[in-house]
Amino acid sequence: MCIVAMPLWLLYGDIWEIPIWWITVWMSISFFGLLYESRADYELSQFLKIKKPWDILTGGLRKYHRYPQYFGESVFWFGISFLVAPINLWAFIWWGLITVLVCFVSWIAMSERKYKDNKKYAHYREHTLVFFPRYF
Repeated sequence: MCIVAMPLWLLYGDIWEIPIWWITVWMSISFFGLLYESRADYELSQFLKIKKPWDILTGGLRKYHRYPQYFGESVFWFGISFLVAPINLWAFIWWGLITVLVCFVSWIAMSERKYKDNKKYAHYREHTLVFFPRYF
């Protein structure tokens, strides 16, 4: 995360000019997103080792939403946007644009089409949110 933010620090001055609480919030959000995405990718890799044709992963983080790896990725970049916010609020617009493209244009849309004829996936899709987790 610090490597990603390094160009900003070089362009806009010393890191110590940014309040420590701001950096703590930024790193906490980004780290949570990174851990969430990593866990989702690990669960998927373990599932793919034993997957049968037309089988779908409905356990772990996917019990709460269908695409936890994309949610984690979005949370990570939201944290990066949070860091840049004191310098430029356009970062949130770019974060929103990336999230919308992932959700509605590219990866999720393609994955949904792949399983459109799977009855088990249709039931899973009816009871599970796409992007944001439902823990309650």
